Amino acid sequence: MRMCYCHIPPDRLVQIVREKFIEKVSTVRLLEQCTNDIEKGYVNTIALLDVPEPEIYKMFQGEKDFLAHFFDCRQHALQVLKGKIPDLGKHLRLAGCS
Repeated sequence: MRMCYCHIPPDRLVQIVREKFIEKVSTVRLLEQCTNDIEKGYVNTIALLDVPEPEIYKMFQGEKDFLAHFFDCRQHALQVLKGKIPDLGKHLRLAGCS
């Protein structure tokens, strides 16, 4: 099973997003701090938040069912994050994330 935003507990989602996009901790550094593969999956998935959709389509081409689920969960995660991190749009360069 691929990791998706819906697999990440909301508090961890907010914590990792703050570290990565606001405190500017690199993905590599965040991965080094992980204690297990599940945490690494969280970091890797969150790192995709600022990757444009066309690039994600290329990464997962041929996986239409997963992509539909992933993009739906990504939008939901962004809505949750906007409620917790009001200035998120300044840190993520995605359309509709202001």
